[in-house]
Amino acid sequence: MNEFIFKNLKENNCSSLHLFQKEFKELKNNIWMIDDLKNLISKEGFFGKLCLKNNLIAGFCLGNQVFDIFEIYSIFIHPQFRRRGIGKKFLEECKIFCQKNKVKRIMLEVNIKNNVAKKFYTFNEFKNCGVRKDYYFDNSGRNDAQLMELEIMK
Repeated sequence: MNEFIFKNLKENNCSSLHLFQKEFKELKNNIWMIDDLKNLISKEGFFGKLCLKNNLIAGFCLGNQVFDIFEIYSIFIHPQFRRRGIGKKFLEECKIFCQKNKVKRIMLEVNIKNNVAKKFYTFNEFKNCGVRKDYYFDNSGRNDAQLMELEIMK
């Protein structure tokens, strides 16, 4: 894990992050545009982290706090660097952010067909809390979103 550097996403990283996303077919319907990233960064409650290896993006995590809920918008890790603790580190950083900001729970949604992600979140103590019907769509059709949550403060 020492080979990876984690840093806050800044406006000057938006172009690089946009290009990084475009490399992956699995993100094609879910790419953050440069202006959207810049807008997100400007919001109060924004959370954004990059994972770098040799100054190249290996993964990213985006989220936002609204009142006492933190929503993870996206966690993506380059396939070459998966299963090395990067996702877990992103979740740890999210939890630290939540504790500092007195956030009570983390929410996210994941494509019902994304079994790897669902298993990862379940392993990290997220619980299923609902479904959004037909939330995702691509050439293969529509898929539901599984809503998941993690209680931070009781």
